[in-house]
Amino acid sequence: MNRLAILENDLELSRNLLNDIICNNNKVRLVQLAVKGEELVGNLKKLEKGDILIFDLDIPDVNRLELLDKLKESQRPLPYIIAISKEIEHYQAIPKYRPYFYRCIQKPFVIKRIVEIVNQITYETSIHYYEKQVKQELHKFEMNIITKGYAYIVEAITLSLENETLLTDMTHGLYKIIAARHGVTVDNIKWSIEKAMKSVIRYTNSNIMNSYFYVVSGEKITPKMFISTVVENLKEKLEEEEYA
Repeated sequence: MNRLAILENDLELSRNLLNDIICNNNKVRLVQLAVKGEELVGNLKKLEKGDILIFDLDIPDVNRLELLDKLKESQRPLPYIIAISKEIEHYQAIPKYRPYFYRCIQKPFVIKRIVEIVNQITYETSIHYYEKQVKQELHKFEMNIITKGYAYIVEAITLSLENETLLTDMTHGLYKIIAARHGVTVDNIKWSIEKAMKSVIRYTNSNIMNSYFYVVSGEKITPKMFISTVVENLKEKLEEEEYA
């Protein structure tokens, strides 16, 4: 989950913004809805990499530089900061902090634009998180991690965690997407994954393979079976972590 804090003195705007974000994204959890800068200070330390701060630079009681300094002093990667302001000069007045803004949006803005940005952030962070989890899971098998086949398998599992329907037709769905990303043919993706799979089956202990995929000795483990099973196991693991 991506934690979200909103600093905006227009409470109605904040509520409308929050409502649209939550209605369009189930990966966001509200930490703070603040109308004054002092209300936000206590929760700044809870925000870290992957979290989101919607920061209105126009709030009169806020020392913008002090709040940004508190974030920088936390010794953790900064959250995604979406800065909003009526006055473009507010961005220009704090040049050394501009690199820390993920987006700068000038008022008046359409709420839909902020929702799209939040959706992009949560998509990026979930993909990065999934990829990390996938690589950890694949450590259970003997795999050559410098091959294209390994990279394609990681990508296939990561994409399928985000959208499991891609597994329905791997050739025309999952493989097609990966091929388009890398500028190669679907056959190239399929061949690379199949080659990597042969290596996995050859070098991984058969007891590990049989128990993980619930197959009897000698039963063929196909790329679809491999990817689907890893996806299923990871989804269970991620759900357990979410509700722990």
